[in-house]
Amino acid sequence: MAESLLLPVVHGVIGKATDALVQKVTRMYGVDGDRRKLERQLLAVERLLADAESKSETNPAIKRWMKDLNTADDEADDVLDEFQYEVLHREAMSLKSLGHKVRSYMTPLEFHFTMRRKLAKVLKKINELVEEMNTFGLLLRDEPQQLSYRQTYSVLPSNELDDIFGRDDDKELLQKELQKAVGRRRFLLVLDDVWNEEKKKWEEDLKPLLSSVGGGDGSVILVTTQSQRVASIMGTLEYHNPACLSDDDSWELFSKKAFSKEVQQQAELVTAGKLIVKKCKGLPLALKTMGGMMSSKQQVKE
Repeated sequence: MAESLLLPVVHGVIGKATDALVQKVTRMYGVDGDRRKLERQLLAVERLLADAESKSETNPAIKRWMKDLNTADDEADDVLDEFQYEVLHREAMSLKSLGHKVRSYMTPLEFHFTMRRKLAKVLKKINELVEEMNTFGLLLRDEPQQLSYRQTYSVLPSNELDDIFGRDDDKELLQKELQKAVGRRRFLLVLDDVWNEEKKKWEEDLKPLLSSVGGGDGSVILVTTQSQRVASIMGTLEYHNPACLSDDDSWELFSKKAFSKEVQQQAELVTAGKLIVKKCKGLPLALKTMGGMMSSKQQVKE
């Protein structure tokens, strides 16, 4: 059987739906129930997708269904990106570390109603696709899954762990469990979106724990952060600072999300879009999020 093309897409959206940042903001805005429903429905799709892809070669209805699923997955991915961006945006504003770059684009109340509507819309599409899927008589394949669930969920950037005292036995047990799980196998550990700038926490808590794990030759710990101080604290190698997108690439990404062929002909919307792109300063997530928001606008005053 040929390698699945759609399965990694569905799998990636499931991983994003279970991301800690997404869960944090959906709970904050009272839409976590819909997020959980979306996760469950996509898991149901994922289990039967291998059989669907196999049968799509001879069944036009399933082939068309898979095309619709791919479109719905893209829409779900965009909505989840907006939830992630909302958390990062609020954190940046509260820390004032990016205050000169980020402007408030939506009040919390506006965000609540807008995102509740968007999430409900994409969930409705997924629900309809699941109902249709159940009419195809698809079977659960026995072949082993080649994908493993994403273990790089973002850690909430608060200092709540500062209030935990003792637990030394638990820490020792955790070290043993990590050693047992990893052994001498080579591993890649990603610490995603690290914000804590206290060197003491890294030196006294996390670094000894990770050092005790071991792992085979070539094991790598990759840290991503928006803070240059964090990069300098954690880096044993010279850190890499990705450049922002160029003006042309920024516009290409934004317009792909924002404009249909019909909308793109409206000069006023294009002009407004270019002003938005300029304010995004080449940040991909901001461009993708703002482009997705503009996709529902038909005129500038909206």
